[in-house]
Amino acid sequence: MKVEKLERLCLGVPDLEEGIKSFNNIFGLEFEFVGEVVLPNGAKIKAAISQQGFELVEVPGKAIHFRSFHFKAKDLEEAKSWVQDNGVKVLSEFSVGQMDEVVLDLFGMRAILVNYPGDDPIAAAKGEV
Repeated sequence: MKVEKLERLCLGVPDLEEGIKSFNNIFGLEFEFVGEVVLPNGAKIKAAISQQGFELVEVPGKAIHFRSFHFKAKDLEEAKSWVQDNGVKVLSEFSVGQMDEVVLDLFGMRAILVNYPGDDPIAAAKGEV
């Protein structure tokens, strides 16, 4: 398997609007709201992505924390098979707009393989590709 690139880092924040304001004030990052997503376990999350490679996910009741890192793979099914054949556990799979995601337990860290049409993850997550 070969990944195309490290796509982004994902941070959990207790309040998405406040997280966006904080990261804008501290780093000058601008985020686009990509919508609410229902995860396979039924949990609803809200997310925003920046062009600089950061994603914020609202996780009410938790302090700001590292959540995951995302790799873009050319062929998601091939990548999933390869990591499973190499002992990496797949935790879940879901789609956000036109972006398909495979969540992995990678040595105790959450890694996510993603694939989407085009080069714009924000447009893909919003279903605008």
